[in-house]
This record gives sequence, C-alpha cells and structure tokens, in this order.
Amino acid sequence: MNWTRVAQVGLVLVATAAVGTPARAENIRLAEGTKIAFVLNDTLSTKNNRVGDEFRGVVSRSVRVGDRIVIPEGSAIRGVINHVKRPWRAKGRAELGLRFDEIELPNGTKINLVA
Repeated sequence: MNWTRVAQVGLVLVATAAVGTPARAENIRLAEGTKIAFVLNDTLSTKNNRVGDEFRGVVSRSVRVGDRIVIPEGSAIRGVINHVKRPWRAKGRAELGLRFDEIELPNGTKINLVA
C-alpha cells in the first residue's frame, strides 16, 4: 500500500513555539484531536519503508489556538515511521505508524513535538 498524501492527522501536541516575537517562546498545548492538514513530500509504502525511516511534509492549512496562528501554512513537518505491518497474501490490512517529531516554521523556528 502506498501513501503519497495525507489530508489530515489528528494529534495531541505539546510544543514549544515562538508565538509573537521570536524572543518570547511559550508552551502551546493543542486540544486532543486537533487536525494538522499537510501534504507528504515522500512516498510511503509498507512494501518499501522500514521502522526508523524519516518522512517530511508541508502544512497545507494554518493551525490556530483562539485567534493566534501557532502553526502557519507552509511549515515543514518531520517524523519517523515507527510501525510497519505488511498485509498477508490475499487478506489482511497494511498498517503504517508515523511519529511526528518536529515542525519548522517558515521563519526557521523549530518546534519539537510530543504527540
């Protein structure tokens, strides 16, 4: 099974992000189930990918907390494949687990994710 795009991923994030001025960083907690829409830059496949392989994508819609944008559109998202289950011959479902580790904002600020 190949995945080249992911429309939305529901995550619970605790991130340290520069919101407002770069010198004023604060912890931002997004509500459980907050969706981050992004497009993968890499093709992911249960056939070709292994646990530990990295992937990248680009956030396609800004994420807001109240009236503030905390993850702007165009931010780079990075992660690692943490689970691969290949389908059995005629039956079975393929599974690919993704762990999201970092978002880089367009201004270069990097946010470590705990999801």
